[in-house]
Amino acid sequence: MNFIHRTFTTAGYHLFYTLFHPKFWTAVLLVLTVTYIRIQPYSEIANDFNTKVSVGILSFIYSDVLFVTVIYVALLLIFSELPFKNTQQIFLLTRSGRRSWCVSQILYIIVVSVVITMVICLFTTLFLAGHLSFTDKWDKVINSAINHKLPESYSAYACVSKEALVVFSPYKAITWSLLCGMLCSVMFGMIIFAANLASGRNVGIPLGSALIALYWLFQYTDKYFLTWLSPLEWASISTINLRHSSKMPTPEFALITLLVICIISIIIILFRSRKGSKTV
Repeated sequence: MNFIHRTFTTAGYHLFYTLFHPKFWTAVLLVLTVTYIRIQPYSEIANDFNTKVSVGILSFIYSDVLFVTVIYVALLLIFSELPFKNTQQIFLLTRSGRRSWCVSQILYIIVVSVVITMVICLFTTLFLAGHLSFTDKWDKVINSAINHKLPESYSAYACVSKEALVVFSPYKAITWSLLCGMLCSVMFGMIIFAANLASGRNVGIPLGSALIALYWLFQYTDKYFLTWLSPLEWASISTINLRHSSKMPTPEFALITLLVICIISIIIILFRSRKGSKTV
C-alpha cells in the first residue's frame, strides 16, 4: 500500500508540475487550433443547411492527416521531458524510491493521454454546440461527405469511411476510435520514456519524430506496406480493416500489437528502474 500511495502521490506532483509548464499549454493550444480547423467546416454545413451533425464525427478525429500529425507533435512536446529532470525530482526520487518514481511516470503518461483525448472531445462538442445530434444514427452530413456530395469547399475535410458507417453505429465507432486513439497515445509516450530512460539521453525525441515522419510517409507511398509499420495509423477508423476484406491491418492486430509495444516499453522502464540511470 505504501508503494501505491507513493506512486499516486508522485504522479500527482508530475501532473501538477505539468499544469504550470509552458510546453503543456502550447500543446493544448495546438490541439485547440487543429480541432477548430478540423470541425469548423461541419459547423458551417450544419448552419448553412439547418441540419445536425452526428456525434459520431468524434470517431473520425484520427482519420485526418493534419489532425493526427499535430496531436502527436503536441504529445511529443509533453512527453519529451520524460523522465522528469526538474529541480524537485531528486527530492521525489529519494522520498518515493526509484521504482515508484518510474511507475508514477507511466501513470502520468496514461492520464495525460486520456486528458488530451477528452480535451479533443470537449473542444469538438463546443465547436459544434447546437449542431450536434446524439441519436445512434449517422446523419445526412456525414453520409453526404462519404458520397462526395458536399460542396467542394467542404469536401477536403470529409475524412470519413463508408465501411466504418456500415460496420459501426455512431457510439460503437466512437468507442473503438477513442479507445484505440488513447492506446496509441499511451504507446507513443511509453516509447519516448523507455528510450530516454534506457539511453540516459533524449533519444525519445528523434524516435517520436521518426514515428510521426513514418505516419506522413505512409500517406504518400505504398499504403499496403507501410501501414503495417506505422502504429500511429492504426487508430484511424477509415484505414483499419474492419471487415477483414483488405490488406490493411485488422482491429485485432492493431490492439494486440499496441498492447505488446506498451508492455515491452514498461518492462524496459521497470528493468532500468532497478539498475538505475544517469538521467537524474
